[in-house]
Amino acid sequence: MTVIETTSSLEDSRFDPFKRNDKSFDWIELVKFPLVFVIFPFRFFGALLSVLGCYFFFLIFGPSVRQNIAAEVSTSRRQLLLRGGKCFSRACLFFLGFYRVCGRQHSSYDSAEAKKYVLVCNHTSMLDILILMSVCMPSFVSKETVSKVPLIGRIATGMQCIYVNRASRGGVSAKVIERQQACMEQRPVAPLVIFPEATTTNGHFLIKFHTGVFRGGFPVVPVVIKYRYRRFSPTYETIRSAYYIYKLFTQLYNEAEYTLLPIYYPNEVEKNDPLVYANNVRAVMQKELKCSLSESSYQDKLVYHGLLRKQDRPKQL
Repeated sequence: MTVIETTSSLEDSRFDPFKRNDKSFDWIELVKFPLVFVIFPFRFFGALLSVLGCYFFFLIFGPSVRQNIAAEVSTSRRQLLLRGGKCFSRACLFFLGFYRVCGRQHSSYDSAEAKKYVLVCNHTSMLDILILMSVCMPSFVSKETVSKVPLIGRIATGMQCIYVNRASRGGVSAKVIERQQACMEQRPVAPLVIFPEATTTNGHFLIKFHTGVFRGGFPVVPVVIKYRYRRFSPTYETIRSAYYIYKLFTQLYNEAEYTLLPIYYPNEVEKNDPLVYANNVRAVMQKELKCSLSESSYQDKLVYHGLLRKQDRPKQL
């Protein structure tokens, strides 16, 4: 159970990575309001059909699933799942208003070699998952509850996601290392993406990295995602889900971009000290994002949400 620190102030700097940066309601929102009745249903049902399409695609062509574990499939079948999943993910992004997602590879990025390694990415929104699915259809480290979500759970399990219980994280590093080894041996497994922050932020900070993915001493591929906005931030850090979905579906245009950075090969010091390795990779990603570093953590976010609930701030948690 998380204890809310009643003596903490909402202005405490450790909460800065979780604060919303939206602009307040103004006349533009009033002018746009009549369009909501046209935009919302079109986008909502379009996105729902995209998810349904992906679900049935994985149900028909995906691996068999038993106890939240997907069976291995051949390389050709994995390629089919990759192409289909990417198409459905891109369609879903389109109906969410992301008509164009800008992608960039660093000049030193080696796409062939990068397939052997795990990707590490900053985490600001659930949309990060859709964007990465549209790029390379990877698997993720997810909460156990995701496996039970209708439609989404079957897709996630078919993607060979690694499920974790926040209350008991034992054995996760071993599973990640096992997947890293499988990727390096080029077995027919889905590439793996890790969000080492283990929670979402507002995109203006990189918080502390968990060291699990760095414990094996294998190279990693850093990826950064940015959302550009004028009024409503697509980040999902401190906002009520229903309001977030409404705002996301009713924006006239949403914009995101991702950058694939060069493979990071750890030196001997980093191989022997996962914390040093994690911090050095975080510094590389921070330089690309041009954001600030913070030593805040998921626990600080829980405290911040608890303080907001106590004050019952509108539209926020």
